[in-house]
Amino acid sequence: MINGEILAYVRQQLNAGTTREQISLGLKSNGWTDEDITQAFNALNPTPPPPAPTPPPVFTPTAVTQPVANSVSTPVTTVQPTINTFIPPIQNQPVLTSQNKKSKTWPYIIGFVLVPIIIIGVVVYLGYKKTVSTVSMLGQSLTENIAFYEHVVPYVKVPEEQNGYFAMVDLSSTNIISDEVDRDFLTQYLNNYPNIEKLNLKEAERILSKYDSYIDVFDGVTGKEYFQCQSGVDGLDCKLSVVRNLSQVVGLKALYLYNTGKAEEAKAYANKIIKLGDMTSASGSDLITTLVGLAVHNTGYKVLNLVEGDSVMDEAEKESHISKIREFHRDGMKKEYSRAIEFIEYVDDLNKPTSQSMYFQSEEEINIFRTAVKDSLLWDSFATKKLFYDSLLIDLENIDMPCGTPYKNSHKEISINMEEFDFDNDASQVNVGEFMYEMGHLTYEAYIKKSCEIQDLIKSL
Repeated sequence: MINGEILAYVRQQLNAGTTREQISLGLKSNGWTDEDITQAFNALNPTPPPPAPTPPPVFTPTAVTQPVANSVSTPVTTVQPTINTFIPPIQNQPVLTSQNKKSKTWPYIIGFVLVPIIIIGVVVYLGYKKTVSTVSMLGQSLTENIAFYEHVVPYVKVPEEQNGYFAMVDLSSTNIISDEVDRDFLTQYLNNYPNIEKLNLKEAERILSKYDSYIDVFDGVTGKEYFQCQSGVDGLDCKLSVVRNLSQVVGLKALYLYNTGKAEEAKAYANKIIKLGDMTSASGSDLITTLVGLAVHNTGYKVLNLVEGDSVMDEAEKESHISKIREFHRDGMKKEYSRAIEFIEYVDDLNKPTSQSMYFQSEEEINIFRTAVKDSLLWDSFATKKLFYDSLLIDLENIDMPCGTPYKNSHKEISINMEEFDFDNDASQVNVGEFMYEMGHLTYEAYIKKSCEIQDLIKSL
């Protein structure tokens, strides 16, 4: 296909009287090929002008003034363009001999020269705009791709000797409060937040004597720096309900101590329960662990509120506790988000192993996704990550909103119908990324409300 730029240039030079040899020499020196030059000449098929003596090279604009026959006495000045080629002197060009001929010829010459220049200018401008737009979009994509990893929190295993989980590992295979009567009693006094003076001391003694050994386990757990357990990783069997059970038994112990005149011991146990909540929330691998940590916090702050007596927590300390709770909540959301990003990359690339347990525990289940991704024409890992990323930003913003404020919906609209979704259908038209998003995105409003309950307890201290 003939290039418009070279065609316009050849036409211009031929109209100016430049020889084919000079035009070819100039074009070759500027990088054009013989094929480009031949195609341009063949398209125009001009009649070669008579041979002219070879002039010296001209590299700068030169104004040449000459009189025009049968015209006004004002001389006509022609500026020769600077082109890296040989250009014949203007006096070798035919001189018009009548005013009438001049008025008919020059509009054509001007048209031949200006129209290609205008067309080339428009093409160059549009190409420039497209290039700038493409570079801008590419830059935005790269920036967003980097931003995806800003909130990724890889799972880091803590040393076993610092992990409180191993102090209760013998209890982690069962729910330690198996008696329904005992559970109802604990619920009555720890969940319903009654008047502490009405605690049934006889029933409390019975339950505490039954679960007395668990108090020692609790002391062993809280004597460590971390509490970390991730189901499906490291071969650990995490029964996080055990953590809640321990906090409830110890909470009852604190209420009993307070009612028997041991307020300081009661406060010490309440603060230990809060510490267990901190350990669980900080060291967990997902939002479920964070939620258990919040439940333990709930028990701890309720008990502390009951046994504080006349003590009052100052506003700065309250704000410090509230900020800590919110930070644990943010961290839990980021861990869920990290799990999603790692899963997307692991499906895309076997050489990117995950640091966390995935939604699908077996490689066989993950391979179903790999096959679907390979066959799908709609797979876009960047777009899939962006769905999770955009939702996370809204969820993090909701955490910082005052409690009771209507929360923003973080769920992004998708095109697939989950009820009709089937990997066995035409795989090329399956939007696997949207399916991953719908499976992996959680609604966090309930978590935020639980966090707000704890914040209200702290404010009442």
